[in-house]
Amino acid sequence: LNSRHVSSLTYTDWHYLLCLFSLSEMSAEEAEAQISGLSVEDEQPPPEYLQEGEEEIHGDAEEIEKPSDEVISKALSVKEAFGETPGDDESEGFAPRTMLPCGTPPPRKLNIWTLLKDAIGKDITRITLPCSFNEPLSFLQHCCEETLEYIDLLERAADKEDSMERLLHFTLWAIAGYTSSLDRLTKPFNPLLGETYEYLGKGGADSNKKYRYFAEQVSHHPPTSAFFASSQDGQVEYWGDITLKNKFWGKSVEVYPRGYCYARLKGPRDDIFSLTKGTAVVHNVIVGKMWMEYVGKPEILNTKTGEKALLELKNAGWMDKRRHLIFAEIVGADGFVKYRLRGKWSESVYLEVVEGEVLPDKLGKKEKWEDVEDNGKYQKLWSRHSDSCAKDNYNYPDFTIGLNEIRPKQKEFLPPTDCRYRPDQRKLEDGDFKAATKLKLALEEKQRAAKKRREKAKEQYVPRWFTKAGQGDSGWIYEGKYWDVREKKEWAKMELPDIYLEEQ
Repeated sequence: LNSRHVSSLTYTDWHYLLCLFSLSEMSAEEAEAQISGLSVEDEQPPPEYLQEGEEEIHGDAEEIEKPSDEVISKALSVKEAFGETPGDDESEGFAPRTMLPCGTPPPRKLNIWTLLKDAIGKDITRITLPCSFNEPLSFLQHCCEETLEYIDLLERAADKEDSMERLLHFTLWAIAGYTSSLDRLTKPFNPLLGETYEYLGKGGADSNKKYRYFAEQVSHHPPTSAFFASSQDGQVEYWGDITLKNKFWGKSVEVYPRGYCYARLKGPRDDIFSLTKGTAVVHNVIVGKMWMEYVGKPEILNTKTGEKALLELKNAGWMDKRRHLIFAEIVGADGFVKYRLRGKWSESVYLEVVEGEVLPDKLGKKEKWEDVEDNGKYQKLWSRHSDSCAKDNYNYPDFTIGLNEIRPKQKEFLPPTDCRYRPDQRKLEDGDFKAATKLKLALEEKQRAAKKRREKAKEQYVPRWFTKAGQGDSGWIYEGKYWDVREKKEWAKMELPDIYLEEQ
């Protein structure tokens, strides 16, 4: 493996690779006896290296280059009317589905040694992993659910006149977005280059606004997804891009969502917030029951006032009760703390008003979860939704179940690159693992062949809906023409890439 290969590995790739390392001194018979029939259900306690007093998880990727003010200004200059949009099924009384076609499949016994034997002598980044490790969603759709499931918190923030209250509710929305990963250990499909996704409809359960969301996979190496969302009344806009990086630490894999995201909230004020995201850590990647958490120190900034929220996603200790802790200090432009948030991103968040307090050296240093829940000085500010069908649907929230559904009116206006048309993802949703894996292999081979043709012709791939502004990975700007082209069905004019299969 060279550095290019390593940088593109997913956590499941590392799962297989570490198996190779750990079995390298065994005979084939010993190795097969060791792992044959290994089930994803096997139970093991949390890893010992996370006990109190030991070194914490790294939690921070390499330095992210923040887009310049010029790049932000270009993003703000995008003007796209949001009137009546053709293919809006919800406006005609359509109700999104409440169950997936197949539901969550039963746990499958996986003979990993068979997979490893097939990988010998091959470039691991060119190996198609079975769809048993995927969920029937694209990463573009996962970004959509993170954005819109709790978008009501941004709506609430936009209604506030006080800038610190706006920052408080924006921070709540950022915390709530992590809940979409709760108990979901299968991974979304990596989007193909040029893959797109649109969402048109109401936000999550508590939202009272209609939204348009659009995303495009603008780069494959590194894998970068760009997106733009706006409310119909123009009060809420959210945009940004995410480039996934990963690091392997021996017993766990960390996945870094690098990049900056922005939100513009109008209403009584006109504020622009910047946001970075925490690191996802997947534990027990070889044996035992895999589980994940978020760690790191994301920062939220009101770019107009200088007020900021400093967050810390705490890595877990030995006991389950310490998982998913979140601490946040909401700091005014004068440097003093006004609000303090404590809780679990997987359950509830509590508020304490602390006017004029000096920012502590370390967030939550002397506090425990029991203190936050029981001491009386905190009031509950937010709780995650109770999703009635989650366990039967890959642990999806109710909002997420309908994201891959092709709605009757919408179908007429979808571009051929929309990930609802991705055949391997559709087959997995229907419960056909064998066909899904076969199609996944064919799609990846087609993508590699297209890359070779571009390299031979000395051509660079050009995204159709976002343009790069500034240096570094981050800084993709939506051009503001997707919904107009969609209304006119002028896909041929855009020369969209042919990324799926002719016979599906």
